[in-house]
Amino acid sequence: LSIERNGIAPLRISRLTISPSFFGLLFGQPFPLTYEATLYGGTVNGGLQREDTAWRVQFSANQLALEQLPFPAPWGQGRAAGKISLTGAVQGAPGDVTSWSGDMHTIITEGSLKGGNVAKFPLPVLQTAQAQGQATLKNGRLEVSDLTLAADGIEAHLQGTISLRLPLEWSALDLQLTTRQTGTPPPSLATLVSLLPTVPGSQGERRATITGTLAVPTMK
Repeated sequence: LSIERNGIAPLRISRLTISPSFFGLLFGQPFPLTYEATLYGGTVNGGLQREDTAWRVQFSANQLALEQLPFPAPWGQGRAAGKISLTGAVQGAPGDVTSWSGDMHTIITEGSLKGGNVAKFPLPVLQTAQAQGQATLKNGRLEVSDLTLAADGIEAHLQGTISLRLPLEWSALDLQLTTRQTGTPPPSLATLVSLLPTVPGSQGERRATITGTLAVPTMK
């Protein structure tokens, strides 16, 4: 199954099973329904409920291959590799991002990242990476309470908000990145981290603010 929309990379599903509510069908509607899908090397399952113009989606995505996911430009497919799992529930009207709310948790294992630039935003090469994070969605704002990344001798924490807009690559960033050295990073990564401002009174912590949009992020 391929779901396509102009300007957005298609969503490709290898297998999809939808189970409507038997009692709901007696009243002329299939909700709540459950679904299971096989896609991008992993699986997704959950439930879907409709109330007037709002939808509520519960989901659990397991071991999706990052390198296969259709990330929007300029991030591009294949830049990141690894396995990502997500759980959560989101509700709102599909065409109105300000109505979206919910909670989600994510874990990335066996990760790696190709170096390069996204717009003018430098991305370091990461040979090994593990990450986990928690976020809350309310009134179209994604509140990142803490996203922790451990990679190649560096530990990074990301906190802040992402104000969602459509298309999603126009979403505005207001994030704070804090790093500290936990091992011996490769020279290129160590050089990049050394450019971040130090945190006064801390033991080796460095901090920067990420603004701009998903399509054109900036760091200072």
